[in-house]
Amino acid sequence: MLGHPRFFRLVSPFSVVESGRVTFMNPYSWLVNRDRGHADLDAFAIYADGIALVGLYNLFCRASIKRYAFDYSSVAELVFEDARAKGRSVYVIGGPEGIAREAAAVILRRHPGLQIIGTRSGFFTDAIDYQAAVDQASHASVAIVGMGAPAQEKFLVDLWNHGWRGAGYTCGGFLEQIVGTDGDYFPSWSNRFHLRWLYRLYKEPRRLWKRYLLLYPKFLGQFIVDWLRLRPRIG
Repeated sequence: MLGHPRFFRLVSPFSVVESGRVTFMNPYSWLVNRDRGHADLDAFAIYADGIALVGLYNLFCRASIKRYAFDYSSVAELVFEDARAKGRSVYVIGGPEGIAREAAAVILRRHPGLQIIGTRSGFFTDAIDYQAAVDQASHASVAIVGMGAPAQEKFLVDLWNHGWRGAGYTCGGFLEQIVGTDGDYFPSWSNRFHLRWLYRLYKEPRRLWKRYLLLYPKFLGQFIVDWLRLRPRIG
């Protein structure tokens, strides 16, 4: 049942980067990247996006990390405002056709003067189309990538291997979530009481019920077993 154990180092507090790759893991994406994630993930700054992961990590690793997510309840404002203030160009990629473009319009309304130099879907027809997206993203100083794990992390690895040295952030479902809003997807109570997962389950029950009810318990078991097996190397 358990594959090759892999245990990620999580960091805190959050800081905006000018060069580097940043991703945010919840229990689901931890499981996915554990089994199918790119080897270069060890070079990423990895933050915990989920109170369950924060609690487990702090308990077992004797750490004091906090939760961070790429959305407007957490770090998105910091990243975009930093790019706007410093005149750094942004490329946005992810979601079905048109989603990145519509999300970019929402972002620009919140950050007038931000330079978004390109948007595109996170789906590709072939390897040539994929490489074209990497080429386009390489012209920006900041890349915001919302493809889901492990595809979004792989895109940033390929972009880095292309010679790009900007700031890359994964954003999960952020782009789709903000379309049709002013940028705020989660209500304040869901953040205050750490119930973002419950709100997402309410909004997207067909897509998320299996993740929360079946995969999260699996994550708990695999996290503990992997920690026990790898503890001498991560301490």
